[in-house]
Amino acid sequence: VLHSPARDAFTRAVDLLDFPRQRLAWHIKHIKQLGTQGVGGVTLQAAVDKMLAGVANPHEPMLGNLNYRFAQMAVKPLTDACKGSGGVNSVVFALVAAERTIAAQWEKGGYAKSEA
Repeated sequence: VLHSPARDAFTRAVDLLDFPRQRLAWHIKHIKQLGTQGVGGVTLQAAVDKMLAGVANPHEPMLGNLNYRFAQMAVKPLTDACKGSGGVNSVVFALVAAERTIAAQWEKGGYAKSEA
């Protein structure tokens, strides 16, 4: 497969059409599934890194207002959750707790209305 910056930009733009909370839920579900399958190490870390890059990077250009605000709100809880030194289950537990925290802040800020 040839590397194409235009294709990568288009794919990212399509991904950003989905609401950020839904993208976060998908990533966490994927990480849970990897843990259930006994996957760890490099593969699990790659999934965590992809999640952080996908929903918790406010410095990504061309995010748009909604995704930017979500990334600002999500970056600290998610990076803190991923710093855990425990096993897969403790990381998943921390991510689920972070997701709840982010959802509460998102709703409190009134951003959830845009997802209806």
